[in-house]
Amino acid sequence: MLIIVIAASIIIVVLLARNCINKREMDRKLDYATLNSKKHLAMFIIMNNWLEAKQQQKRMDTFLIEKGYYTVAIYGMHYIGERLYRELENTQVKVLYGIDQNRNVNNCELEIYRPDDELPTVDVVIVTAPLYFYSARKLLNKKLNIPIISIAEVVEGMR
Repeated sequence: MLIIVIAASIIIVVLLARNCINKREMDRKLDYATLNSKKHLAMFIIMNNWLEAKQQQKRMDTFLIEKGYYTVAIYGMHYIGERLYRELENTQVKVLYGIDQNRNVNNCELEIYRPDDELPTVDVVIVTAPLYFYSARKLLNKKLNIPIISIAEVVEGMR
């Protein structure tokens, strides 16, 4: 009888431990999905506002030149970073390089630096990762003494 109680107790402990592990894993997955959802919503809003400005014949390069920004670095070379590079291609505003944790995301003809690399001088860095703007700005402000602005700020300036 004692063996049956001990075995049953062990089974219950194992099942409870497995349940806790499954709950933590589900919480982790839910946190990741929530963060991804927020990121994609922020990106959608930026892209929608950008498209609206373009449909009103507003130009990003005009806004940047009015601010005195002729040379640019792009922080975040994924979807929005690639679109920004293409938007400024063949304008008076020159994108000199990209900054990204992952150097392999380069779908443009740009040299990509990691944030901890020595960064060449430009007039402004535009951060295209909406959820990471403040941490990127904090990191870059330690290295650069230039304006670091968000893509949302640029798009709003076009409107």
